Amino acid sequence: MTYRILRSLWCDDKGTALIETAIILPVLFILVFGVFEFSWLICQQHLISTGIRDAARYIAHSTTPNDPTIKKDAKYLATTGEIDGHTARVTGWTADDVEISYAFINNPPDGHGFTTFRGAAVIESVTVSTTFTVPPLGFFGILGLTPPTFKVSHQERVIGSG
Repeated sequence: MTYRILRSLWCDDKGTALIETAIILPVLFILVFGVFEFSWLICQQHLISTGIRDAARYIAHSTTPNDPTIKKDAKYLATTGEIDGHTARVTGWTADDVEISYAFINNPPDGHGFTTFRGAAVIESVTVSTTFTVPPLGFFGILGLTPPTFKVSHQERVIGSG
């Protein structure tokens, strides 16, 4: 009698779809929501790097790259996409998160009057950088992970308005 009951339970395939679904569904949710989270983070990283590049180019092409107004405008350009913009490219990313630094490279002429680099005896370059932790969609918190911190910088040679 016991053997027949065990054999009927072993050969019964009712409910297998429910068990298979219970096993596969959590894995499927992790994959789908992970794709959404990472694609959103990649988009945010692209917006940040585009803003940093725009700000560096704006400063490099200005006639007075060290002017505080140009720096302020470049920071707004990086974070909003407009010099007088109000809507942030990335939520929480502000002009205070953008750093601007300058470097001066000596470019003396050699004995024949040629310089190592094209240009004047001193070449100026500008570096615009930021470090920002993007607020995630929430999937990292569910998994107990911390969101990534993006460190982006871009360097341009100052060429003036030409």
